[in-house]
Amino acid sequence: MAADPGIWCPHIHLADDTRRPRPWRTGLRVATHWIAVVSLEGAERITVDGRTYDIPSGCGYLIQPGSAADLGSPGGSRPLWVHFDLAYDPLRAQHPQVHGYAPLPGPRAAWMQPRAPALLGRDLPVAVPAAALTRFRAGVQAAVGLWRAGDG
Repeated sequence: MAADPGIWCPHIHLADDTRRPRPWRTGLRVATHWIAVVSLEGAERITVDGRTYDIPSGCGYLIQPGSAADLGSPGGSRPLWVHFDLAYDPLRAQHPQVHGYAPLPGPRAAWMQPRAPALLGRDLPVAVPAAALTRFRAGVQAAVGLWRAGDG
């Protein structure tokens, strides 16, 4: 799904909020796109670029493209997540592994989305600050709704 071409053109590759009844872990991976997550139920423990974060239930996090991330929940959870591009890429539909992950990007490096400093002129935190959490949660929920409806 895409908006009009331009420097800002969010494009959702995949989104979901399926309950994970058992403990889970993805293992170290690097995505070429952005990942926004809100833990609707259950806490999550993530490690991004070597730093570990405990994400309480109801809180969220943002993983930038190219970050080495190890995600998981020791007690199961219901994560609400969106995998997306933020910058417009006219060839993104040709991405060879839109949903693919690997410990290193390898040939996917050519499809790497820009990180926050290149787009915004400053970095963004991994764990969403409390002051921005309500807006972040609403935005991620809206994005999943648009994805499901095919309207986003």
